[in-house]
Amino acid sequence: MFKIKDYFLNYLTLIFHILAILIGGISNYYTYSFYLKCVINLLLLFSILLLMVKYNLKPFKEKGFQKLIYLFFLVTIFFVGTIIYSRDIEFGFYKFLYFILGNFVVIISTYILFKYHCDFLLKRGVYFITLLAAISVFVIFAFPPFEYGAVYQFRLSRWSHVFYGRFIGSVFLIWYIFIFLSDENILPSAKVFGKFYNKYKYLINSFVLIILSYGLYLSGLRGSILFILIIITTIFLYNLFRNKINLEKIFYFIISVLTILSLIYFNNPKDEVLDFRYKAFFKFYDDSEYTEGSIMDRFEGYKLALKMFSEKPVIGYGLGSFRSYYDNDFLKMLKYPHNIFLEALAEMGLIGFSIILFLLITIFIGAFRYSISTFFFLIYPFGLSLFSKDIPTQTLLWSGLALLFINEERGKKIFTDKN
Repeated sequence: MFKIKDYFLNYLTLIFHILAILIGGISNYYTYSFYLKCVINLLLLFSILLLMVKYNLKPFKEKGFQKLIYLFFLVTIFFVGTIIYSRDIEFGFYKFLYFILGNFVVIISTYILFKYHCDFLLKRGVYFITLLAAISVFVIFAFPPFEYGAVYQFRLSRWSHVFYGRFIGSVFLIWYIFIFLSDENILPSAKVFGKFYNKYKYLINSFVLIILSYGLYLSGLRGSILFILIIITTIFLYNLFRNKINLEKIFYFIISVLTILSLIYFNNPKDEVLDFRYKAFFKFYDDSEYTEGSIMDRFEGYKLALKMFSEKPVIGYGLGSFRSYYDNDFLKMLKYPHNIFLEALAEMGLIGFSIILFLLITIFIGAFRYSISTFFFLIYPFGLSLFSKDIPTQTLLWSGLALLFINEERGKKIFTDKN
């Protein structure tokens, strides 16, 4: 019989894993975020080690795990090499530290949790994080915490709309995948809700999708909304192609798309900046009235990154150099191009671009082999990496590196529905 106290460590590891992924996405390079990443990742590492002792796991003796560590080590060595000739050695070193702190332990944790088939633990985690996300939507509706038009500064009463948008978009996509691809091993089963869930399945799923859609809308993270729409449409077409579509799935697809688009086009938000952001997103290309700062800043960053690449196409200017290419406040505020490909080209040249491309190919091959659900899900953080944050802080995306090496040999189950 399942007892929570018997698996307290398992749950604790999962909670630290989720927190480490979320905090890994903080990219302001402030002192508090550095210490926060240190604390959470140390806690995660400690819980992983205890989990290994508890179940007598020995991943360090496995070839797949060793290859994963070697790969990560080689990438970090290359980053160090580019810092040597960087125009901003100090910031380059900070980016290197953030890459290590934000990703190394999370990748190991991903390997452990997925390799040893902690299915039941992961399924419980999905329900927990979905409940947390749904509650958060009501909180931000009642007490709006976002200041969309200003640079984020940490306060308990003020949340980062980028951070929240990435979070709520991930949860929405997980639930959507649960509905459409529930036969996959990573997804939650209805056993947790039992008869209640089966009886009110349509109502529960519709309510969750609508609430999360509203949270996504309130976040104002336009890149997240764009890729959510692309991915859920692709999943729908994938099911249609496999002849695994039914009225239930059509209903959920329509509910999701109509809710998101209706909120964007017909809702009149109280926050004028939020309203303007959506108008600018869909009309900036043909109406100068809706020229919006953050979109224009992105374009300026893209152009500068391409300029840097054209000047040093092979090795780039070195890690962290984008911020200091010109000595002005705009670049110090922007910090990076907000596109991992352009960032790699500008700071690490074609060599760095090739390494990033190789890592991405590794991630998606491993994800596809593990499950189609995981493959579709990882498209989301990849899409966000083209518009938001920098290479070291794409923690959710880089965690997928573990998947290819997991598939070399499956591990024993240490936490299943039967426990």
